[in-house]
Amino acid sequence: MTRKKLAAAVLIACVSLTALSTRAADSLANLPAALTGGAPSVDIRLRTEHVDNEGAAPVIDDSTASTVRARLGYSTGKWNDFGLGLEYETVSAFDKLDYNSTLNGQATRPIIADPTGTEVNQVWLRYTGLPKTTLGYGRQRLLLNNHRFLGNVGWRQNEQTYDGASVANKSVKDLDLSYYFLTNVNSIFTTNFPLHGHVLGANYGTRPAWKIAAYGLWLDFDASVTAVNRIDNATYGLRVFGAPALADKVKLLYAVEYATQDDYKDSASTVVDADYLLGELGVELHGIQAKLGYEELGANSTGTFAFQTPLATLHAFNGWADLFLTTPATGLEDLYGSVSGTHGAVNWAVVYHEFSPETGGGTDYGSEWDALAGYKFNKQLSALVKWADYDAEGFNVDTEKAWLQLEYKF
Repeated sequence: MTRKKLAAAVLIACVSLTALSTRAADSLANLPAALTGGAPSVDIRLRTEHVDNEGAAPVIDDSTASTVRARLGYSTGKWNDFGLGLEYETVSAFDKLDYNSTLNGQATRPIIADPTGTEVNQVWLRYTGLPKTTLGYGRQRLLLNNHRFLGNVGWRQNEQTYDGASVANKSVKDLDLSYYFLTNVNSIFTTNFPLHGHVLGANYGTRPAWKIAAYGLWLDFDASVTAVNRIDNATYGLRVFGAPALADKVKLLYAVEYATQDDYKDSASTVVDADYLLGELGVELHGIQAKLGYEELGANSTGTFAFQTPLATLHAFNGWADLFLTTPATGLEDLYGSVSGTHGAVNWAVVYHEFSPETGGGTDYGSEWDALAGYKFNKQLSALVKWADYDAEGFNVDTEKAWLQLEYKF
């Protein structure tokens, strides 16, 4: 255990022991009941994903991954306001050589980022003995707002989790505060990349008409991490959103967001300097939502660096074909429209994107159609069909993806 991890553990222990001293503690006789009186969890997801693109020869232009992901977890009951959680995750493939998982040596095939393997997905200690506060330490699933800046990449078979400490506080009415201290990211590729990160979040408001989310991320990646989208950076942002009622079963939908990304630690101020913009407007009518939106991940003045979100659930943004997981150096403008709805056990969505560079002019990045249909058999069992079709225009190659999925969880 590193000094930073030890310090965080000692801090949590000291705070917890101080709180324990002010009230009657549970006896050791109650410990077995707390350990055995918890809740198990099971999540099994069977998926077939097919990718077809127009890669240059001799690259094979298609991949098919039929995989099954199983998560088995257990959370104990509470003893002296302490609780423990443990979750294992394993991913298996029916044919490991029919796709490029990035780890199986099939580099001539298109990537489907679901490598096989088994790992401890979560293992944490939590304490709830302070008023309206939860302290956590260990390997955890951590989320921030809509996952645009910090998420668990839940779409992939192998989930992204984080090592470190967390604090959540609701002492002030309608105000949710959170702080995460991150020491390691357990990525979807079953590999880890260390960092020294701080994440702050403040969400205010419960009314449908408006809510405000403010956030800050200070990410200092280890020197061994060299990916272009994992350069040290400090990001500050503000999001205002809501769904005020206009009439019976009619709502206005809106979101406005701005963030700025600057140099931090080992990065250079002449390189890391970009802004993020989002504007979204829509309407919900009898359960059907229609939206128009514009998202911009800006570039610096020299076109050598663009706004990056290295810890995000990236699949949820800028097209399901995943062509923009790393923002191009000239930035990205995404003009999109969507229609979605739910009818009984069926949910569906259709999305269209127009992509272009934020700076430098030149050829557009192309366009994409996305669609999905899901069905819930009951609370535990669901099915999903999903499709993405990216039409290249001077950037990357034409790419089509399709998914068929069945999931059971409790």
